[in-house]
Amino acid sequence: MKIILASKSPRRRDLLTQIGLDYEYIPSDREEKILSSVPSEVAEGLSAQKAEDVYERLCREGKASEEMLIIGADTIVAKDNTVFGKPTDDTHAAAMLSMLSNTIHSVWTGVTLIYTIHGARQKITFSEETKVEMYAMSTDEILEYVQTKEPEDKSGGYAIQGMGAKFIKKIDGDYNNVVGLPVGRIYQEMKNFKPKEEASVKIAEVNTVAEEPEEIIPDTMPDIPWYDKAVFYHIYPLGLCGCAHENTGNSESHFDKLNEWAMHAKKIGCTAIYIGPLFESVGHGYETTDYKMVDRRLGTNDDFKKFVKNCHENNIKVVVDGVFNHTGREFFAFQDIKKNRENSRYKDWYCHVNFGGNNEYNDGFSYENWGGYNLLAKLNVWNPEVKNYLFDVVRFWVSEFDIDGIRLDAADVLDMNFMSELGQVAKQVKKDFWLMGEVIHGDYGRWANSDRLHSVTNYELHKGLYSGHNDHNYFEIAHTINRLNNLAQGIKLYTFVDNHDVARIYSKLNNKEHMYNVTMLLYTVPGIPSVYYGSEFSIDGSKERGSDWNLRPCLELGDYSDYYTKNEVLRLIIKLGQLKKKYRELTAGSYEQVLLTNRQFVFARKLENSAVIVALNNDDNAAELQIPVMYGSREVENLVPDEKKEATIRDGKIILNLPANRGCILYIKA
Repeated sequence: MKIILASKSPRRRDLLTQIGLDYEYIPSDREEKILSSVPSEVAEGLSAQKAEDVYERLCREGKASEEMLIIGADTIVAKDNTVFGKPTDDTHAAAMLSMLSNTIHSVWTGVTLIYTIHGARQKITFSEETKVEMYAMSTDEILEYVQTKEPEDKSGGYAIQGMGAKFIKKIDGDYNNVVGLPVGRIYQEMKNFKPKEEASVKIAEVNTVAEEPEEIIPDTMPDIPWYDKAVFYHIYPLGLCGCAHENTGNSESHFDKLNEWAMHAKKIGCTAIYIGPLFESVGHGYETTDYKMVDRRLGTNDDFKKFVKNCHENNIKVVVDGVFNHTGREFFAFQDIKKNRENSRYKDWYCHVNFGGNNEYNDGFSYENWGGYNLLAKLNVWNPEVKNYLFDVVRFWVSEFDIDGIRLDAADVLDMNFMSELGQVAKQVKKDFWLMGEVIHGDYGRWANSDRLHSVTNYELHKGLYSGHNDHNYFEIAHTINRLNNLAQGIKLYTFVDNHDVARIYSKLNNKEHMYNVTMLLYTVPGIPSVYYGSEFSIDGSKERGSDWNLRPCLELGDYSDYYTKNEVLRLIIKLGQLKKKYRELTAGSYEQVLLTNRQFVFARKLENSAVIVALNNDDNAAELQIPVMYGSREVENLVPDEKKEATIRDGKIILNLPANRGCILYIKA
């Protein structure tokens, strides 16, 4: 394998030589763009720019099909989360050294590894932090050091390398990281790349337009819990990975693929992943066999632990399914009842066990189930033993895997007191641990409130989003939003257009052009938006003969590589993900209906001095809208630029021309 170092740093070259790697170096000549204020993100972003620049150059030269590893790296210094750029001159360098004198600062090195082999590519980005404590430096010592020009040459390690070594008091972390390359971590990460026959993500064709560097957007809402400002990516792993529909006991390994999709989720702007069902089961995943074991069809517990770690390193939260209403028949407690009947110590773990009855499995007893399916035996969550067992399961998931939340399956039939007690456990196990429940109908405020869950599934709006467009009836959608706002009382509902239990939105829409406006609504109405894997590519999917597997297909990212530039809906999703991070209005802004007809709908998300305005047209003809100006503003900004969506202010109104079946998002402030 050819190794290419995308850096001209002699220090990094020396480190690769020291660990015995043969390499060549091709320095990047791309202008560096710092797109964040978070030190780890700055280092990672700069490393990715270098690696991608060299990769694109090799693509243009027709060399990217060879087996090779590109290493991009960049090192920065930060103190109190303030990033120090490379000194521009002696005065600047002296000022920086003075600020670091007699203090503790961090050296961050970001690394991006791009591995290519026979028409496929894989990518890993990470960062390493090393704490450095410095002795005090006198003014004369700083000037002497500056005269060596070392500080200006070494943007990342100027306070520790060369003459600066005299002032090192303590290093906490990897010294090689400070020098410019955490070679030990790189060597370990290299082992994670797939063998040749497993690589699946296709390389972009030579001479295609190179992607822009990923825009890293700093957190503009640190005061808001992560879940309230999240954009979720929903993965049904058994389907995505093409696992057998029945668990035969054969072990498989699919977390390499799941990691690829997690990075895709990050690329399109998602900040959290809901992945489930995940734990050992018989078939579709909700007939749990072992709550403390990852389904062998997916991989091992250690694989999932690494998956969560990778997500966290990429600022992605991870939420799993909590199937606490019922278990599968292979669960140890149920098996003990089958074996010991009335003498089983677990006979009260399930609801209404009747040893005078029977069932289709000829167990010689009957029991309550979920949905009429005896495959799913209903747990007795009123039993203190059952409650304590399930609460310990939650503690295990957090301590073992470091998950960030749970989606409660079938929450609409779970005991309310059980969910209240679970809420207390959640507060104990992890700060900002999130609980969301699957609820179909009813007053969502009964489940989502300060005593129980943080959120529930918004099935009511899900229905309105497709039927309101199919019927050209924006009154239905507007009424639903207003009703839910009154019920939720500030609680942010989990908003989706499709999931693993319902047909794909693309299949439901009579006019496929409405995908654009439905997607825009998903991200801009009050709530927590969620994208179900594959729907960003506008795939079809409906139930077939009562089976849900068609809703849960096996997909390969490589089959959609051209969508990033050619698919309008995917490009819109990426843009909306960026807007959700940048504009506080889309998370914390109050909702105000501005204009409503059957075929046109305008609403605003308002803060005290600014508003994001969403305007939609579901007519097959273009429409001119007149919207009252807010805050006396004289300017309006189109946040999703399009020359066909013209917006101007005239006579105290925003005059907006919308094409057929399209919407736009405007920004206005005092």
